[in-house]
Amino acid sequence: MREIEINSRKYIIEYGQNALCALEDQTGESIVDIMASFSKAPEKRLASFSFTRALLWAGLKSGRRNITLEDVGDILEQAGGEY
Repeated sequence: MREIEINSRKYIIEYGQNALCALEDQTGESIVDIMASFSKAPEKRLASFSFTRALLWAGLKSGRRNITLEDVGDILEQAGGEY
């Protein structure tokens, strides 16, 4: 579990079993493939808005089960690229 701050608001993120499965379901990729792509070119992976949103969404779900991808998109949009 880790606390992050976006737009002066603190959020708890956790990447347990459920979060990793949610990320796999959302992206259609295995966590092994996701991690391999990070080790090769992290900047390329994080350049994808949909992946960044899905990654944060999966981590937030442990404490906020009903959070939607659109909710996370709003959080990121309010941050104005500062995350």
